[in-house]
Amino acid sequence: MCAVFAPERAFSAVTDLPPVVKLTPRQDKDITQPVAVKKLPGKVIKQPPSENERVAIAEQRANFNECIDGRYPALCKHDLLTDEQQAKVEVAEKTANFHRCIDGRYPALCKHSWLTVEQSGQVLAAEKRENLRVCLDGRYQALCNHPLLNQADGTKASNADKGRAK
Repeated sequence: MCAVFAPERAFSAVTDLPPVVKLTPRQDKDITQPVAVKKLPGKVIKQPPSENERVAIAEQRANFNECIDGRYPALCKHDLLTDEQQAKVEVAEKTANFHRCIDGRYPALCKHSWLTVEQSGQVLAAEKRENLRVCLDGRYQALCNHPLLNQADGTKASNADKGRAK
């Protein structure tokens, strides 16, 4: 028995419609804009972008969409961004970093050097609150950052440890 693949029937097995890729109007405009310009004596001929150029545009757009999220700077290919895009991405990454830091639960994931002076104070207070909560719980002594506790907080934490020991 021999199976024959018929490309014209490939879509009928599932939905009878080819998959639809939705593009925003700006994206449609970007792809159809002439890129290459060839000059002939007395004439200018505009040519639509080649497939390779259209693929490069799509990859740059997808990269920018990944970067502008701001949460995963390691996944962003910063070298593919324009100067304007880099400025927007930097703001997005710093904003996402602040939201990660202000939670106070993951100080190791916080890039403290990206914070403003005001944000640093807020983050330090959040980290102290979260650390105190962990320390007062008493179950995870290795996660308690004792140097981060002030004298009054240290007394509370050591009392909680004594209460659990009984």
